[in-house]
Amino acid sequence: MVCKFFGTLKANNKRLSDEELIKMLHECLQAAHARHALNQIQSD
Repeated sequence: MVCKFFGTLKANNKRLSDEELIKMLHECLQAAHARHALNQIQSD
């Protein structure tokens, strides 16, 4: 899953603030949720 590399990104890029990381994770989770919801609608 896309979200998995954020931890590595944080470790490798010290300039990335926690606030930026949280924002990126939030967007990733929103995208994952949207895909899941779309799959639920299509499977009904």
